Amino acid sequence: MDIALFFDSERLFGDIAVVAGRLATDDGLLTSVLISLFSDARATDDDLPAGETFRRGWAGEQEVGPTGDRFGSKLWLRQREKQTERTRALVEADATEALAWMIEDKVAVAIEIRAEWVAHEVLGLDVVVVKPDGSRIPFRFRLNWAAESERN
Repeated sequence: MDIALFFDSERLFGDIAVVAGRLATDDGLLTSVLISLFSDARATDDDLPAGETFRRGWAGEQEVGPTGDRFGSKLWLRQREKQTERTRALVEADATEALAWMIEDKVAVAIEIRAEWVAHEVLGLDVVVVKPDGSRIPFRFRLNWAAESERN
């Protein structure tokens, strides 16, 4: 068992879960998904908008080299983009990339990702982790989107 995390999608932060004054625990799957999706991956120079230089992410990534393990996702880069089909597709690609390690490390045999605009300025992100025993573990996130809508 691992210490459990929770994620507040409205305020976009996670923290250690406490229940009745004690640290909550879980099997680690939710915690792994939360860390993978909602920790900032280090951006490449090509990822950054013109004029920006702050690449965020875990500084240790610069030491792992091109084939080393990566940490987090680039979802943080999408928060500034408009509510478009292109942005939705990029979110799906970023989430798929962030969770790919689960298949490589045999935690899962498949990861299913679906993103959709569920309301004005709200992106739904559904993740299903298919475990080696065939069980399907669903996770649903609703992310507030601060960028302008395509309609504006």
